[in-house]
Amino acid sequence: MKNQFHHNEDGTTSICDNREGHLMKWIANEIMNRNTTDKQIYTYLSRDGYHDKDMITKHINWVRKYRRF
Repeated sequence: MKNQFHHNEDGTTSICDNREGHLMKWIANEIMNRNTTDKQIYTYLSRDGYHDKDMITKHINWVRKYRRF
């Protein structure tokens, strides 16, 4: 499987080994840097072709568990 390059907002680039890793980084960025709601994340991802709500919920809950205010 090819690595995907993820371009971060601060200008750095990180490597995602798979689609789920890329998704987790995207969700974390949306929650921590943009204060995106869960509903907004579900809506955006469902339009983008992600329909595994359990996986999305798992990532959202993990990020929110470790988020510091």
